Amino acid sequence: MIGFVIIVSGMLLIPLGAFVLLDVIPQLRNRKLLRVGVRVDGTCEYVSWSSESQTLCISYTTQDGVEREHHTDPVHMPRAKAGDVIELYYDPARPARAVLATKVEDHAKGRILSGVLFYLELLFLVPQLFWVLYVSQIQW
Repeated sequence: MIGFVIIVSGMLLIPLGAFVLLDVIPQLRNRKLLRVGVRVDGTCEYVSWSSESQTLCISYTTQDGVEREHHTDPVHMPRAKAGDVIELYYDPARPARAVLATKVEDHAKGRILSGVLFYLELLFLVPQLFWVLYVSQIQW
């Protein structure tokens, strides 16, 4: 019986892991990038479309004068064509880490305790808490 409780409790922690990985960590990274990052104008080099993926390549120059490229994921790709100016934030400590300015600003405005994952987590953690408290009261 105790093994069953451990397995069920462990399975109920899966939504917590998803919530932390998909919502909390990206928001904290974007807030840090908004605080310490450098905002630069990048130039759209090319847009690549295929049946399997889409890529937008943006080149930008760091404060040190180093040319870098950033490839956006299709989810956050703005409408652009070669030669368009697109604003980015990059981390001076890790200049290869760049994110579109609109994505950073929109994501940093959001609250961590929002969204579908947070409510899904509440849906699983509250019953799990009662389950663990109930099982801990049973005399083995």
